[in-house]
Order: sequence, then C-alpha cells, then structure tokens
Amino acid sequence: MGEGKFEVAQIREILREVGRFGGIMRLLFIAENTSPEGTETIAMTSEFEWQKQHDQESQGDVERARRTLHSQILQALLEQGWEPIGTDAGGRVMALRRKLPEAQVTDPEAFSRELTRPWRN
Repeated sequence: MGEGKFEVAQIREILREVGRFGGIMRLLFIAENTSPEGTETIAMTSEFEWQKQHDQESQGDVERARRTLHSQILQALLEQGWEPIGTDAGGRVMALRRKLPEAQVTDPEAFSRELTRPWRN
C-alpha cells in the first residue's frame, strides 16, 4: 500500500506522590516519540499539584485538571502534524503518528554511489 513511513508517539499520564512525608500529589502528561533507537520526550505539560487528603470537591478539581492538561498536550501535538491513532479506555487520545518527511526515510538506494565510493575501498 505504500502510504509512507510514520513515526509513532504516545501520551502518558504521570501521577505521583511527592514530598518528604508524602501527602502531595502531582499530575502531568508527557508525550514520547518511540523508535528503534529509543524513546524521546517531545512534549510535556506543567504539573498540577494537590493535597492527598482531599474531599469530593477537590476530586472534581483533579478531574478538570486531568482533562485540561490532556487537552493541552494533544493540541500541541496536533499542531506539530501528529494524527490520532489510538485511545485509552476513557476515550482519550493516547497514541499518535506522523508521516516522516522523505528526507528522513533511510533508503540505501537514495545515496549516490559516486559520492560514497571512495570510502568503501
């Protein structure tokens, strides 16, 4: 089908407890470009922080922050030419792809034999 070569990225939600004695929670989203060479962070949101001992009202704040942060990182990736290809169970876009420019596609026949010949000998 020759539709070209794509690079793939995934968005991850990072939720962690921080502080010397715990009790402070942080939430952020990162986007990572994955390739055979490894994983590279290509986008990251700011962190949302709250006290672990929260009531129902602050749980709503956390959910609003989660939607806002995810929306921000997704919008940034869409502006960079990424297209959604997969969602999580909640329907959030978490996997994306972007077509590689032809210049980045490694094709052995794309190199001139005249240019590379002296270094082969």
